[in-house]
Amino acid sequence: ERPEDCRFCGSGYGPSLTVEVHLARPMQELPEFSHVRLRGRLEFVEDPQTMQLYRLMDAEVLPDS
Repeated sequence: ERPEDCRFCGSGYGPSLTVEVHLARPMQELPEFSHVRLRGRLEFVEDPQTMQLYRLMDAEVLPDS
């Protein structure tokens, strides 16, 4: 039901800890596991099929501080 290699399921933490992100503009390519700060409109989603709880819409990448 929740395979170990599922990036949306995590390993034991559950999919409720993931956030689907919709960027306002494409961002530059970054190395895998890079940290980015985002700002956008957080929406509550209650999808019983995916167990998704949150979605960040119109997100923008914030500059490093």
